[in-house]
Amino acid sequence: MKKLSLVFLFVLMSTPIWGANIEINPVKIFLDPQNRIEKIAIKNQDDAEINIRVKAFRWRQGEDGQDKYDETENIIVVPRILKLKPGEEKIIRIGINQLPKDEQEESYRIYIEEVPIQEGERKGAVVKLYMKIGIPVFVTPAKSQPKIEIENPTIENKELRFKIINRGNVHRILSEVVVLGKDNHGIEIFNKKIGGWYLLTGAAKLYAIPFSTDGKIKIIHITVNTSSGTAIAKEFSLNQIFVKGVNNEN
Repeated sequence: MKKLSLVFLFVLMSTPIWGANIEINPVKIFLDPQNRIEKIAIKNQDDAEINIRVKAFRWRQGEDGQDKYDETENIIVVPRILKLKPGEEKIIRIGINQLPKDEQEESYRIYIEEVPIQEGERKGAVVKLYMKIGIPVFVTPAKSQPKIEIENPTIENKELRFKIINRGNVHRILSEVVVLGKDNHGIEIFNKKIGGWYLLTGAAKLYAIPFSTDGKIKIIHITVNTSSGTAIAKEFSLNQIFVKGVNNEN
């Protein structure tokens, strides 16, 4: 029996990407009232014909920051199914049906996936990688108002827990979150760096990292670096941090 593998790609960058046999450009779409339709070019880099299917999903994030997807008809995709000969390039048009009624950005994601060719149509290959690539689609408001906040942390079960909240009206890409612990003299004795991801408008991401409560750390410094080059930083003394399971009034 032929073995099949499916490879997922989630896109953060803005340059063209290549799957195992597909080139796609651009890899991020922005729509607005003045620009309701965009194009994506897909090129077959393989030496065999491939079949492509495109699906559109509404993209939201829960209270824990986890991505949630629901198939939607509000994003128009033409065509949704196409066949590409070796070296052939075709255009997919992406449009918005109904624009947001308020000044909040709406987030979607389209998935471009290679459809397996039926057994017997392609011979010789034992293992085949079938690509599924997620492309973000953002329907942006007329005026962007970014606002990222760091919620006061707590300590629970030897973990430092805090939320990063997007209170703006557009998404942000958190490129890195840095947590520093310092002693009474300001000397750094703890350093933790966490990779980032998209934070959609109105969403929050909960972080929980192992943390020592031996009393050496007196100051916590949290910095959120974004892909736009801005940094949001906040510092807390240990007296400001609620520690579950102890008397915090002392």
